[in-house]
Amino acid sequence: MKKRLYIYIYMSLARYPVFFGHLIHIKHFTDAYRRLSKKIDAKVDYFAQAFAIKQQYTSAADVPTAFFLRCALETSCKTIVEIGTYEGQRIITLKSLLPDRECYGLDVLKTFENPFASCDVKFDFFSSNFFTKAFDMPLLVCNGTLCYFEESQLQEFLKSLNSKGFSLAFVEPTSANKVRYYHIEEFQIKNSIKRSGISYYHDYDRLLAESGFKMVTDISDGADRSLNLTVPEFSCRYFAVPTTFHNTTHDS
Repeated sequence: MKKRLYIYIYMSLARYPVFFGHLIHIKHFTDAYRRLSKKIDAKVDYFAQAFAIKQQYTSAADVPTAFFLRCALETSCKTIVEIGTYEGQRIITLKSLLPDRECYGLDVLKTFENPFASCDVKFDFFSSNFFTKAFDMPLLVCNGTLCYFEESQLQEFLKSLNSKGFSLAFVEPTSANKVRYYHIEEFQIKNSIKRSGISYYHDYDRLLAESGFKMVTDISDGADRSLNLTVPEFSCRYFAVPTTFHNTTHDS
């Protein structure tokens, strides 16, 4: 019962940041909130249980899948790698729509400890070793995954992807600094900040540029929640290619 109450409080704070806005600058409250988020995160065991891949497609209204499909067509990629694939529905959908592409789904969960295939998609454990192989015109996609990297880890990962010629299409939570019409100085982040006990808001524009990528497009959706009381949260779609990438679609 106590655990359920903690989770209820946690989710209320996350979904209604405006209601609790007057408490933002009370240090003892925000410190307590962060301790609570860490406590709940620690209780959730994301890795212990194996599960079966869902051999089904995502909804036609799934925005990340539609965005990844558009980016795959824009880059004329031949390989698609999804990290944080979880039940595999998005990468399975992409494979069904683009059957000539080689598709991989990676995750750190128990299900992926040993390589396997399902619906013509190859599933494997996410590790740096996977990215040591050669890829043919690769595109990396993910939804709500890069936020779980620490900034130094993400910088290293992005640089390794650039060295392998990856283009990137990802959907991640971000703060108001990505939404141009806000123009609120207090929300402009220059370095990564905590989102919850185990996730971060990153300055993807800066990290991508420093890692050798150029932005093709970024699209922000409206704020509807926040896991850090100091910033409203937005869902942002990013499409970036290596600075050496040449495509008439992007050059026009």
